[in-house]
Amino acid sequence: MFDINLRSVIGKGNKAMNTFSGFMNLSKPLSKTQYDRANEKLLKAYHYACIQSCKEAALEKINKLGGSSDAVTD
Repeated sequence: MFDINLRSVIGKGNKAMNTFSGFMNLSKPLSKTQYDRANEKLLKAYHYACIQSCKEAALEKINKLGGSSDAVTD
């Protein structure tokens, strides 16, 4: 089920979800508006996670190199 969820968000979109649901005799998953709202929330969450990960990596590098923030640019 995870693969279906992942594919519905990454690259396939709302149309593919509707097609899949039709083949599987399932109810329609989301309207275009609902899909766009969910996608926007996911984008914000991914962006936040990316920023946090980059900050943690930078701090780790600073700590490994003795605490100088100049070392991060090397």
